[in-house]
Amino acid sequence: MNTKTIEDVRQPETIGKKQAARQSVPFRYRMSLQESLLFVLVIGLALGMIFPFYWMVNISLQTREEIITLPLKWLPLSFVWENYPRAWTIGKMGLYTQNSITVALAHVLLQVSTCTLAAYAFARLHFPGKNPLFILLLATNMIPWPVTIIPSFILIKSIPLVGGNDILGAGGTGLLNTLWSIILPGAVNVIGIFFLRQFLLNLPTELEDAARVDGCNEFGVLWYIIVPICVPGMATFALLSFETSWNSFIWPLIMLSRQAIFTLPVGLRAFYDAGAAGDNFIDYGPLMAASVLFILPVLLIFLAAQRVFVQGIALSGIKG
Repeated sequence: MNTKTIEDVRQPETIGKKQAARQSVPFRYRMSLQESLLFVLVIGLALGMIFPFYWMVNISLQTREEIITLPLKWLPLSFVWENYPRAWTIGKMGLYTQNSITVALAHVLLQVSTCTLAAYAFARLHFPGKNPLFILLLATNMIPWPVTIIPSFILIKSIPLVGGNDILGAGGTGLLNTLWSIILPGAVNVIGIFFLRQFLLNLPTELEDAARVDGCNEFGVLWYIIVPICVPGMATFALLSFETSWNSFIWPLIMLSRQAIFTLPVGLRAFYDAGAAGDNFIDYGPLMAASVLFILPVLLIFLAAQRVFVQGIALSGIKG
């Protein structure tokens, strides 16, 4: 009697669960289909972004005859690793790499230092006109960069007592054709100030207040309290600064005309022009090998520091 009663009680529960499972199948199927389509879309976009890099490596390992022969070769018939030493020697990639590293590291050092100081002032200090001044600073970033090229060129050329100039900045070339003409205009970055300011706004102020109570001045608070806490944000900005400087092409192309101080992007362009001016055929094998060598440092730095990069982006969320 008791067993039959228990079965009668369990039977409606089992039927209800089966019916609920059947009703949920179409919904689950629709969700699975949507996720599959999204997955396919993401894979397609990823392949579209990866393909240029794959093709660059593929061409860098082919012979000159394979490159110009149709149909196109999706894989090298013979892996020509000699293109890389040729790019390094004939293309002078070693010299250009040294110049690019010098400029990029100088930009990272200057921008991280100046932007940290400015961001600390805008985020933590109180002074008259702080908010209007910050808005004005952000407004300067809305000026189209091509508009500033000619004034910046004249400014670099007219620096007094440098490059044969007199005290009024006339008579010489100033800092033209020097690496300083690339480094100094990039000493401050408005986006970097904004980025680090947002990072600081998300940090508590209790440690700073305790340091001030103990008699620490503002520079002491910045150096002993703020900088250690801001390492993820500063590292993220340093990586972005290095990448921007490493990839810069237009400004170095305008400022530099001596091949000995070319950076890598300008050097790649010179390598291309030299091939076009020779036998009217560009040797794309060494050129693509030089391009691979060009992107390799930034790629390795990002892979090594991606955890800090993601952490810095996450902690610098926009605050109203």
